[in-house]
Amino acid sequence: MNDNNDINEVFVEEDNAVNNTIQEENIEGNGELIIEEDKVQQNYQSIENAENFDSSIRVEISKIGYVMFIIFGLTMLCAWNLWITAVPFFKNRLSGTIFQDNFQNYISIVFMFTNTLSSFIILKIQQKISINRRIVGSLMLLIFCFLTTTILSLMPDMNPYVFFIIIMTLITISAISTSILQNGGFGLAAQLPNIYMQGIMNGQGLAGAVVVFVQIAIVINTQDTENDTTPAFLKNMYLYFLTVVLITLTCLIGYLIVIRKIATKAINDSINNTEGENASCSISEETPLIQHNGENSENQVVLSNDQRIVNTFKKIKIQALALFCTFVVTLSLFPSIISGIESINKEKNSNYYNNLFVSIAFLIFTLFDWLGKVMPGYPKFVIRNTKIINVTSFSRILFIFLFMICNVQFKDTYGNPLDRSVPILIRSDVLYFIILFAFSLSNGYISSLLLMITPDLVDDDEKELSGSIMVSVLTFGLASGSIFSFAIRAILCKCNPFIS
Repeated sequence: MNDNNDINEVFVEEDNAVNNTIQEENIEGNGELIIEEDKVQQNYQSIENAENFDSSIRVEISKIGYVMFIIFGLTMLCAWNLWITAVPFFKNRLSGTIFQDNFQNYISIVFMFTNTLSSFIILKIQQKISINRRIVGSLMLLIFCFLTTTILSLMPDMNPYVFFIIIMTLITISAISTSILQNGGFGLAAQLPNIYMQGIMNGQGLAGAVVVFVQIAIVINTQDTENDTTPAFLKNMYLYFLTVVLITLTCLIGYLIVIRKIATKAINDSINNTEGENASCSISEETPLIQHNGENSENQVVLSNDQRIVNTFKKIKIQALALFCTFVVTLSLFPSIISGIESINKEKNSNYYNNLFVSIAFLIFTLFDWLGKVMPGYPKFVIRNTKIINVTSFSRILFIFLFMICNVQFKDTYGNPLDRSVPILIRSDVLYFIILFAFSLSNGYISSLLLMITPDLVDDDEKELSGSIMVSVLTFGLASGSIFSFAIRAILCKCNPFIS
């Protein structure tokens, strides 16, 4: 294998005529790509050291492949970030309804509940659906949802309650699609050198930054300081949603066209480098994405899918618990509570600053969450001590109390501010942003680190399953945090958290 010129990446190939150089008997079924890999410990490697990756591992790391995983990660969170960052759009369209001040709570709980349920269902049946079908099908559904939302943004006269129902339906479909895409993407990355898992997390952080930048750009360029809901602003919202459509479409095209060419070389090189082994591999829906040398299925006890899930979970339960806690705390505060925090000096600030305050907060969260997810890409930032990781994860509970004493403001259906049950003790925008910085950085870092180190704790044939299990735990934590956000809201405003 030529380390300098060959660009090999592991993806699924559904085209029967992959390449003339690959013997037909080596490929059967409908298209999982199988790569041979020596059974050696996959030590952590930085993408900067890709060229020096252990040559005994026959899955070559390429920077192009790393970029493709970033794109996958970006697309995985496009739906979630789109819904939670379109604050001005939803507030305008739901003005005068019981949802105008708490629509983000509904978005969070509907998306997360559906995403969690779908994750557990796909975990149970993933052996019956190829990774290729999971990825392509979910991307097509996401494109449909985003295109529909783009069209809705061009229909400002729609009844707000009808609009709310349609949006909730689209959120449900996008949540199902996201869970399927995450299952396929994380399952794939878990079988490869863990730098690719970090690539996915890197892309997820980038997803939040992209949509927030787009939103802020639209607000700045279309906002009328005397009227926050001008027709010009509404007319330009389609650009916001169309951008997400283009990102998802780019991911799909790149997967179908670019990845197929890379996959052909990856299969050929893998077969040519297999020494003393039978290079003929049968590919089916239940075949692991990566075949490992020395495995003898005849000498292994055949376990049911449920037994495999239980056995694998026992090996990673500590990491799963830490990941669950991390996202419970994050979703209990973001976006529902943080979107209600206003500048402490609102009367002295300019209209631009006040109107962009929430967007600035969202930008800080996404940027430093992204930075946290990038940090484990460098070996010196990698911590493998489970005690330290768990303590750090559980200590984030303190953020709940810190944000509760910030300037959180809620209003009733008539726009009147509601009384607070907790005094405002954080009376500085700078201090609030510092707390938000620590909150977002820790979320990105801990989540990325846990997802990267977990596959190293299981056997080779359990890596895909471990990735899928961690995704299910992640989404369960997100859903639990979304539900808990209603309780925090009820405590703060002493009101019914389900209506304004």
